[in-house]
Amino acid sequence: MSKEGYPSSGSTETYASESAEIFEVLDILNEIEAIISWLVEVGPSVNPLARSIKRARLAYYYEQLGIDPSDPNAIQTALRLRNDANSRARKPRPAINVPDVAYFDEHIARIRSGRPIAPPYMLNVGEVPSLDQVSRYVRTDWNQVNSRTSAKTDGEYMHGVATVMADPIAYHGVFLSRRPAGSDGMEIDTQWVVGNGRHRSLAVKCLGPDYIYESGMSDWVTVNVAEY
Repeated sequence: MSKEGYPSSGSTETYASESAEIFEVLDILNEIEAIISWLVEVGPSVNPLARSIKRARLAYYYEQLGIDPSDPNAIQTALRLRNDANSRARKPRPAINVPDVAYFDEHIARIRSGRPIAPPYMLNVGEVPSLDQVSRYVRTDWNQVNSRTSAKTDGEYMHGVATVMADPIAYHGVFLSRRPAGSDGMEIDTQWVVGNGRHRSLAVKCLGPDYIYESGMSDWVTVNVAEY
């Protein structure tokens, strides 16, 4: 895949194999934006050596994206890539056919009324359990995990969350981009209780291991174990 673009659709294998490169592109765009913001903020009075170092770094990042640093439209090209990513966050292209709203309605009702499956073991802080394990054992008061808008039912809302999660670009743009590392990552405690990301946890629980495996989303959706 050329780095000056993103995969628009394709097999789950394509999504899984390219997700790391997608994140690399988005991280580079973040670095470019940070440098440009710094150059604008400091203005002409900044130390010439510091400015030169920043510009050299900026040229390096442009080259990583396949953009000619001497091109007067380099900034506009980088901004177009960012806008493409932002657009993808609004209109995800999931790696799987996400189940319909009725599926989520049914599974949410079943999860809320059923007894949680006892986890086979306790986790360690810093551990990264597999997403299919999380879908089986993650716990919280699911009756308190509701749609965040009155315009959508719980099933509709979770369908939307799952759709974003099934697209690596959309997931990065909605939950990870322009945030401090890990600030909006999914977290559970050592007893598999949700600490952060309750809606994503419910969406994963509704999808179950088969959909998770089919989509390959374990490559871009991770859950960390933290102390609460």
